[in-house]
Amino acid sequence: MTEKVLNILSEKSNSELFDGVTEAEINNFEDKTNVKFPELLKDLYLEINGGYDGELLEFYSLDKVNNIDDFDFGYYPENKSRKNSIWELREQEIPKCFIKDSKHYYSFMNYNFGGGYWFINLNKYDEKYGEILLLYNHMNEYYKCQPDINSFFRLYTDYGAIEILLDSEIEIEKYIKELQTTRYKKHRAV
Repeated sequence: MTEKVLNILSEKSNSELFDGVTEAEINNFEDKTNVKFPELLKDLYLEINGGYDGELLEFYSLDKVNNIDDFDFGYYPENKSRKNSIWELREQEIPKCFIKDSKHYYSFMNYNFGGGYWFINLNKYDEKYGEILLLYNHMNEYYKCQPDINSFFRLYTDYGAIEILLDSEIEIEKYIKELQTTRYKKHRAV
């Protein structure tokens, strides 16, 4: 799977992938933050320490992997509250979402220069270990995107475009069924 992911990330002529980190650097990060990388994520970091796909996808370098509570959401100052939410609440606003156990989720990728961010649960003792959330800070929304990193990158490599992962797990499943139905109907028509 690692090789497939790397091939898609690097297929554009203007993609830029940086040399991987050492196993010692990964172990140091895991020890310092008390987390555990799933094998696929670890394998990717051993091959590349961040990069761009030549379009709109950024795979974070290890030094940009941050806990969601400490993550810098960029140019939206209202999102730097350091609270267990993805935005700062104003008076009389009702919170739209709070992320339970946010301390377990760490950034690893973004799309469209901060349009959407993917976070992965790195607490190996948590029942949701490996779960990936997609956050849209400009819309104050988040979704469970995929149950684990393998499912996430399997969709990416099977469909060859990260756009397949810009929605909730439920919506992605609906979209895939639609694609399969359309392909089946086209095949029957031939």
